[in-house]
Amino acid sequence: MNDRTTKWLSIEKGIRLPNKKTDLYGVYNKESGACIGLIKWYGAFRQYSFFPASNTVYEKTCLADISKFMQDLMDERKIEKDKALNYTIKMPVV
Repeated sequence: MNDRTTKWLSIEKGIRLPNKKTDLYGVYNKESGACIGLIKWYGAFRQYSFFPASNTVYEKTCLADISKFMQDLMDERKIEKDKALNYTIKMPVV
């Protein structure tokens, strides 16, 4: 997924950590450039989750933007998984 900019936030793809299957995204305050949290895969929930930085406060617009980005990541993941499944199913059996 590409980076995204909203009215108040900038969400940028980070470097994938070694031995990880999913990407990491930094969430930044667009005005100050400060990192206010990370979006990364959380295995216990089996989905992308937001990990806010300490002492940060959010209002509904920012939370909605972050939530929308995570939903888009999950939708993209499902599409890729379905493509892989369809490819597997269409393989001829010998």
